[in-house]
Amino acid sequence: MRPLISILALLVLPGAAMSGEKASPVASASDQARKVLRAYRAKRNGVLGELAGADAPDPWMVAHHLCRQGKFDAASAFGALVRVPIRDSLVRYIGNR
Repeated sequence: MRPLISILALLVLPGAAMSGEKASPVASASDQARKVLRAYRAKRNGVLGELAGADAPDPWMVAHHLCRQGKFDAASAFGALVRVPIRDSLVRYIGNR
């Protein structure tokens, strides 16, 4: 799965940068994952809650990026703060990784 995401990022990102379009969802999800990780490490629960409350990028993609990096504690903390409709299934996904 990782090579597929890398290939997609290489194909999508240069075109978006040249055309002035928004960056791909993969890029913004990885950026959000970095922010989540920094907030988690700094124990800034308010910031973590704000990041988890954002609709974009997709919380599933953010959690996926964290899990792919082996940052399961940060992913769990993030998942526990995500909005209610997807919280339970996201927490289960993270727990199964």
